[in-house]
Amino acid sequence: MDKFNNFTLCDISIEILNTMTNEEKHGFNSIIDAVKEQFPKADIYTAKLASNRLNLSIGIKPMPQSGQRDKAAVNFFRISSNNKGFFIAYNRDRGQVNRINEKINGKARGYYLGDGEQVQAFIAQLQELAQNDEAKNLLNGQGCFPNDYAKHKDDKLDPFFSEHFKPSHIEKILKFSEIKQQNLKKVYLDLRKIFPQCDFYVRQSGFVLCCGKIDGKENAPVVIIEFSGNDNVSIRLNRNIARKNPNIAPEFKARLMVGTQEYNEFLKFLVENYREKFEGERLNPKETEDRENSSEEDNVGDYNELKAPLNQVLYGPPGTGKTYHTIEAAVKAINPHSNNFDNREALKKEYAELVANGQIQFVTFHQSYGYEEFVEGLTAKSESGQLVYEKKDGIFKRICTAAHNARWQLNDQINPDAKIWKLSIESAQDNSSKKYCLDNGLAAIGWGDLGDLNTNVDSTELRTLGKNNQNSVNNFTKEMKIGDLVMCIDSSSSVNAIGVVTGDYKYEPKGIPSAPDYKHQRQVHWLHKGKSVEIKSINDGKGLTQATCYPLSRLTVGSVLELLKSKGIKLEGTQENQNPDKYVLIIDEINRGNISKIFGELITLIEPSKRFGADECIEITLPYSDAGDPKFSVPNNLYIIGTMNTADRSLALMDTALRRRFDFIEMMPDYSKLKDTKINTNNCVIDVAMLLRKLNDRIEALYDREHTLGHAFFMPIKDILEDKKLSNEQALTELSAVFKNKIIPLLQEYFFEDWNKIRLVLGDNQKANSELQFTREKDNDFNTLFGDDLNTNNTFNQPDKAYELQPFSEKVWANPQAYRAIYAPKVTSSSVKNIENETAPVVVQERLEANS
Repeated sequence: MDKFNNFTLCDISIEILNTMTNEEKHGFNSIIDAVKEQFPKADIYTAKLASNRLNLSIGIKPMPQSGQRDKAAVNFFRISSNNKGFFIAYNRDRGQVNRINEKINGKARGYYLGDGEQVQAFIAQLQELAQNDEAKNLLNGQGCFPNDYAKHKDDKLDPFFSEHFKPSHIEKILKFSEIKQQNLKKVYLDLRKIFPQCDFYVRQSGFVLCCGKIDGKENAPVVIIEFSGNDNVSIRLNRNIARKNPNIAPEFKARLMVGTQEYNEFLKFLVENYREKFEGERLNPKETEDRENSSEEDNVGDYNELKAPLNQVLYGPPGTGKTYHTIEAAVKAINPHSNNFDNREALKKEYAELVANGQIQFVTFHQSYGYEEFVEGLTAKSESGQLVYEKKDGIFKRICTAAHNARWQLNDQINPDAKIWKLSIESAQDNSSKKYCLDNGLAAIGWGDLGDLNTNVDSTELRTLGKNNQNSVNNFTKEMKIGDLVMCIDSSSSVNAIGVVTGDYKYEPKGIPSAPDYKHQRQVHWLHKGKSVEIKSINDGKGLTQATCYPLSRLTVGSVLELLKSKGIKLEGTQENQNPDKYVLIIDEINRGNISKIFGELITLIEPSKRFGADECIEITLPYSDAGDPKFSVPNNLYIIGTMNTADRSLALMDTALRRRFDFIEMMPDYSKLKDTKINTNNCVIDVAMLLRKLNDRIEALYDREHTLGHAFFMPIKDILEDKKLSNEQALTELSAVFKNKIIPLLQEYFFEDWNKIRLVLGDNQKANSELQFTREKDNDFNTLFGDDLNTNNTFNQPDKAYELQPFSEKVWANPQAYRAIYAPKVTSSSVKNIENETAPVVVQERLEANS
């Protein structure tokens, strides 16, 4: 049975599934049949990414409930697509799946659906997996198909929403509580009742409803309807309108909750003052295009504050959550209106999807990292026994290329990284052979007497041809790939046909009607035919040579599309993205690398004013690039986020060029994160926030604020205390482990094992009871060490006493009084016996110390 019927309600999947070849469709059906045979309860569902590639998951996905967040899904397999075709693979992101997969021979590789042998190999693995209990648990859902989820959503929602909103809007509305859904419906119907002709539309980024009049450029909303936490739905006036009318009462400039008395007064205010601005065409969000902000619209919400800088560095002492916060910073850069900032698990899921889509990439700088790894360099490889060097792009160049390509919504057949080929069919002038090829979706060249080069690989006749002809034949038959662009010339500097390669090389013994010798052929979808286009401007001013087929290495897909746009030509199925996808490169430990060595000349190009599209844009030829390669620039939809540990290097010592081009965002210890984190055990209450603050105050006095300790070291303790299944004793054990494994080693590093200073930080010098001290005194008996014939005390000027760390096996490391005494050294156990809930810890401490 054709399984496609189970996917007809998917927003993106069915359209993509229909692009499968017959072989891929057969493989797809075979695999779905096999999955359902071996794991009847496995769920198949869609995971929509910010791209048009297929993304089906197989695992467990609970049926979502209206007004509730979707429960986490377990993704065991995924069916996806890339430039080579459709494939199925294991999900490599889950540890449990990896452990199971290690027992299977396939090792999480991809199996292409168009390859019958690979499909059968995967089905054999399914049969083996069916014997594994862990695998069964991860594929024991409800047996749902994507259609089941789509139908379920429709059944759970008020029909009002499907009548007025698009499926993409409904995805968000389904996550609203029932009260919030009712409030949304109320404000919509209230506005429609008092302004019957008003137009509604939704902003693309986030879910924000706008109401006013859509009329050409006059598309500024009058009111903005926003959705915050809990059940809140608010309405407010467009800020641009409010700014232009200073006499408007302050209460009508604020956000007002739907259903309140203030909300009713606001509606009356709108009727009295802005009725004409609502005289639209009675359009609802289902009938209007989702929009981004224009100059006529105000910035929805407080999103000015959310706009991320193109270049930023999160810096601070260790343990302040810099790497932790890169997840939020990266998502905020790409989607500042995400609804997931208040839900860490949902935020991580969105982050993982963006990583899987290639929009977020991660790199760590270190002392040996260089330009060749980061931008581009040469790599050695063996070819026919000879050592050859080839150029290899680094992570920065690759993500810049991806961000550039995102400016275009390409025809599905075009590879974003496609090579561009010059092709002459018989001659530059119009001829019957060229006409036949363009009319029949072909590209063809001569030298038919060479035979089929699929089988006659080592052709003796080929070696007798001149170098240019040999290269033309090899380029056409071997180097050209599906997804590449072909430009058919009509002069030495222009082309009049552009197509995308859709088929592999084939040998046609009959040739073509007007040229029987044109037996070497490829299927090409000609996207543009007729109008001549001069290409010298993007070919570095160079003309085209007489060789039949060769790569135009100076050209990229983006440069070709930009040229065609300037000529008023649009390739079939291709359009410019007005709001291209954003990309983020996270550079961890940015200060540990040699910035000049790594960035080189690119330190200038990353400035916002020097990026592609800016008035002062700079494009350069990279050092390892050939003269014919396209020039390089940094796109303005690429964000760079660095992290910097100030304990490794002071901000004052940072490369000045880096400091000028990045926004530096300080991240210091956040004691509020540990509010009410208190360990109550053995008649002793340890206030973890107060403990950390006291340690940092002493470190700052003895060293500096850049070497303080972060709150993140103590977050596991908070997690234990918030877990009702765990005890205060377990929290104390975790606190002890934090000191042994994190705090003490850092203090040893900071103070170069100067135990006199370390004991001051730990407050041991103030603890009257030696049993509460983490360090112990040891005598320097110089006479025993060096003999009594030396006056060593005077010679070496060493103190008679020294200190060392108590062994971790000593009881002090498990004594809660020892940790409390760090910040309250004069408080005894009897003083705190009855203090179980310190609502004002600083005051309590001061009073107890005063009483003592």
